Amino acid sequence: MIQIDKATRHSKKARIALIGISGSGKTYGALAIATGIGGKILFIDTESRSHEHFVGKFSFDVINFDPPYEVEHYLEAIKAGEDGGYSTIIIDSLSHAWAGEGGLLDRHSKITEASRSKNSYVAWREVTPLHNRLVESILHSGCNVIVCMRAKMEYVQTPEGKVEKVGIGAIQRDGLEYEFDAVLELANPSHLASSSKDRTGLFDCKTPKMINEDTGKAILAYFSGGEPAPKPAPKPQPPAPVPSPAPEPEEPPAEKSTLEKRRAKMHAMMKELGFNSKEVKTALLNKITGKEHTGDLTDNEWDNLFTELQTEIDKMKGGNSNA
Repeated sequence: MIQIDKATRHSKKARIALIGISGSGKTYGALAIATGIGGKILFIDTESRSHEHFVGKFSFDVINFDPPYEVEHYLEAIKAGEDGGYSTIIIDSLSHAWAGEGGLLDRHSKITEASRSKNSYVAWREVTPLHNRLVESILHSGCNVIVCMRAKMEYVQTPEGKVEKVGIGAIQRDGLEYEFDAVLELANPSHLASSSKDRTGLFDCKTPKMINEDTGKAILAYFSGGEPAPKPAPKPQPPAPVPSPAPEPEEPPAEKSTLEKRRAKMHAMMKELGFNSKEVKTALLNKITGKEHTGDLTDNEWDNLFTELQTEIDKMKGGNSNA
C-alpha cells in the first residue's frame, strides 16, 4: 500500500566532492572539512601518499593504495572505515577508480580486447555494475564521505595576459556529480572553492571562499540539524517453506531389447569399417542377409551378419598391419 507522509528533513551523513587540478588544495580542503566535522578520520590515499604533507597539521589514519586501482579495493576500504567506527572517510582520489591503472576504463579496454567481437558496448555490461556498486557504497555509507577528484586541465589566458591552468570537469564518469550533496571546485593557485552544486545552501556559487575547519563545522551543523533518521522498515519475512513431498523412487531404466542391442552392435561394427551413411549400411545389410530391414532378421541371420562383419574387420586390421 502506498503511504503519504509529511515532508521532513532528517539528519544524515554528508556526501561532499572536491574537484580541482594539481595543487588546487583538494587534500588540504578534505582534511580541514573532516576535522571540522569531528571524530575519527580515515584517509584513503591513491595519490602516492600525498597525505604525508599534512601529518602533524591534522590527525587521521590512512589506507595507502597502489595500482591496480580496482573498484573492489575501494569497496573494501570503505567497509573497513565503517567497521572501524570512523566519522569521516576521505577518498583521494576517486579519479583513479575510473581512469587509473586497473580502473574501470582500463578494465573496459581489456574486456573489449579479450572478446571475440571487440564490441566495446558489450564490455560496459560488466563495467557499469561495478561503477554502480562503488557509487552505492558511497551514498549508503554510515560515515560522512568526502571524495577528491582530479579535474581535466586546460590552459587559458587571463585579462592581464597571464597563462593559467584551469579545471574543466572531473576525471570520472559523466554525471557522477549529481550524487553528492555539494560539489566544490577549487581554483589554483588561490585555493578558493566555488560550488557547482549545493543542496545545503552553505556555499555561494558566485563568491569563492577558502575551505577550512569552519566549513566542516557548518556542514556538521546542517546535516545533524534534521529530525532523527527513521529506522528502516523491517524487511518482510519470507513465508515458511512448505515441505515438498518426498520424491517417488525412480524406476530403474528399462533394459534395451535384444533387437536394440543387436542394432547397436551392427552400427558400431559398420562404423568401424567406415560405413556411416544410412544408404551404405542398408546396401551392406541386403548384400549379407538379403533383407533391408533388421526387424525381419532371424537369430541365425543375425549371427551370420555379425560373423561376416567381424571377418571384414579382421581383414581390414590385418591389411593395415601388413602395410
